[in-house]
Amino acid sequence: MATNVTVYAVDGPVVIYLQDGSTMTVDAGEEKFLQLPEAHMCTVSDTLPKQEPIEGQEHPPPGYVFASTMVAFWQGMVEKAKEQQPEVNPL
Repeated sequence: MATNVTVYAVDGPVVIYLQDGSTMTVDAGEEKFLQLPEAHMCTVSDTLPKQEPIEGQEHPPPGYVFASTMVAFWQGMVEKAKEQQPEVNPL
């Protein structure tokens, strides 16, 4: 089984981050068709993340800023889920 994905960049370029660590860029006004294998995922960002220097390095590795942002986002989601779920005590 696979999932078909169509990305159409309307106002500006977008970046598609694939589960295998690769990326694709779609320019404004372009359309990109993808087929994701079963149980795979992708994330689409409407802007290129600003690559801020890391202390001791001139430039961060590719995708570092995006990955850091996504980790913070998902950690926040986990915290929200914990707040909404009652605490379970094993017997």
